[in-house]
Amino acid sequence: MDTCARYLLNNAKYLKYDDYLQAGFPMATGVIEGACRHLIKDRMDITGAR
Repeated sequence: MDTCARYLLNNAKYLKYDDYLQAGFPMATGVIEGACRHLIKDRMDITGAR
């Protein structure tokens, strides 16, 4: 828990979600996670690929 708290405190200047949302930046990771899942699945579905 201390490691997580320290990370958030050290990176607080980057955690301005309200500013980013107003600027129109996406704040969800679902799209990225979905893309990664599909890329990994596509790679692993190739015969002999690891």
